[in-house]
Amino acid sequence: MKTLASILLLGMFFIGCKDPVSTYEQPPQPPQGLIALALSNRVDLSWYPSQIQYTAAYKVWVSDAYNGKYTLIGQTSNPTFVDNGATNGVLYFYAVSTVNDAGVESALTADYVRAVPRPEGGGVVLADYHVSPPAACRCQ
Repeated sequence: MKTLASILLLGMFFIGCKDPVSTYEQPPQPPQGLIALALSNRVDLSWYPSQIQYTAAYKVWVSDAYNGKYTLIGQTSNPTFVDNGATNGVLYFYAVSTVNDAGVESALTADYVRAVPRPEGGGVVLADYHVSPPAACRCQ
């Protein structure tokens, strides 16, 4: 009888409780508010920090097309990242994902950003991308 009571009590415990691990193993929300600042041969990225307490890292992704294949270029624990591998005059598309402490990764940011790094200095004539895209970058 004692064993039956224990089984019933244990069953009631599991039925009435939500498993906290199942929530933890769900993908976190992707970052919000992603922005890019194009500089000379680099792009500075930033976004709002995740609101979940168990954020382990952010993964930063880049592509040469909005709907193209995104490639992982780095990981950070801060809501900022610098792409020092960017080349002046080349169009880049960026996205970021969140990774929680369990290693579960979110989808990529819903809001993508694009950037075209520009050279520093005087005496450089740059075309407006909206007026003459081929003269503004080596984009296709």
